[in-house]
Amino acid sequence: MADNEAKKKAKLNELFNKLDTDGDGELTKDEVMAGAALLNMTPEEAAKMFDDLDEDKSGTLARSEFDAAASMNEEYEKMMAEVAALNAESEAADKAAAAAEEKNLKAKLKAVRILWLAKHVAVEGNELSCSCHDAMSFIAFHFG
Repeated sequence: MADNEAKKKAKLNELFNKLDTDGDGELTKDEVMAGAALLNMTPEEAAKMFDDLDEDKSGTLARSEFDAAASMNEEYEKMMAEVAALNAESEAADKAAAAAEEKNLKAKLKAVRILWLAKHVAVEGNELSCSCHDAMSFIAFHFG
């Protein structure tokens, strides 16, 4: 875990240094906008991000502000991954519940059909006799 943290810190340091084109240890809005591609952003998105991160409104981002933002982004990504996993679990549970409900409804429908037949159709030997004119249509439609 510590090795992974060290790698992340090194990458973050490298990114900061690439953005800090004048090497003064702070990022200006122009530097961030110019390096927008490194951040996978448009220059406009990078400018908005800069404004959001420049909490003291100094016009520059100190390394500590940059590191804090990266840490918050990492936490955000973890939370979003957890939300996505929970959504996937919920969708799977919903599908399973829907399938079980469909199976239950089909079983109930079959029972209703059998009860209806028991009430309206009598079997005497090999002959069917119906107490209802529509019984044969019912049988053909539901069991045919």
